[in-house]
Parts: sequence; C-alpha cells; structure tokens
Amino acid sequence: MKKYVFTLLGILAISFSGFYLYQRHLITQAMFNVEALGRYIRAHQLVTGKKILSLSELPDVRLASSAHGFEFVSSRLRERIWRGYIYDLAHLDEDRFIILASPVSPNIFLKEFAILDDLNLRVDFNDDASDSYEQIRQWPILPAGYDLVTKIH
Repeated sequence: MKKYVFTLLGILAISFSGFYLYQRHLITQAMFNVEALGRYIRAHQLVTGKKILSLSELPDVRLASSAHGFEFVSSRLRERIWRGYIYDLAHLDEDRFIILASPVSPNIFLKEFAILDDLNLRVDFNDDASDSYEQIRQWPILPAGYDLVTKIH
C-alpha cells in the first residue's frame, strides 16, 4: 500500500512541477513579447517616421534573443491572443503608447505585463481592473533587458 501512495505522490509532484514550469515559460515568453514589441515599435518609428497604430499593422518580423531562447514573431501577435495572453497596443497621443499582455483567463501564476513609451517593462502583481497610463506607470519595473537580434528569412 505504501508503495502505491509514494508512487501516486511522485506522479503528482512531477505533474505539478511540469505544470509550474509550463506556466513559468508562458510568463517569460509574454514578458519577452511585450519588451520586444515595444522596442521594435520605437525603432520602426525612428527609422521610418511612421507609427504602427495597431497590432494588425505589424509587418512580418522575427526578433530573437538567443541568450534567453525566445523568439518574437509578429504574425503570432496580429491575432492579439497567443499562448494564454491577450496583447494590445494603444497610442494615447503623439509620443505616448501602451503595450499590454493580459492573461486570457484568471490564473494564479500568470501576471499582467505592460511597457510604456519609456520602454520599461512593468508587471501588475495586484491584478487591478483598470489599466490607465498613470496606473501602469505606478507598476513595479522589471529588470528585463533581452538582447534582440532581427532574423531575416
């Protein structure tokens, strides 16, 4: 009997560990997507002089961080929903924008991420309902800083 209990506990521990690692991967991918998108939008505007006003206007681009093992693919975010997160881009005026990644459904592991025109990645630990520019500015800043490389195919 003890053998079955220990086997069951082992299976449960491995299952929970796998679930936790998968959730952690979703979180870090969302963080990377938000930061990469913010940096790309800023660079695109500086180089072309044109603004990307919505996610559907994103050109085909792939950005990678080989040191962190992440890849940003613009076509994934054009649909706005990818891997448990809803992505949104809003321009408030000439210089200010917000990029948000919000969990699709309530989840104790997944957090909301944002980047503003100052290009600081922020996280909402309190899951506040409203996300105004001023409220997001109060969110804690995460020291991310991924190394980005454009991939051309």
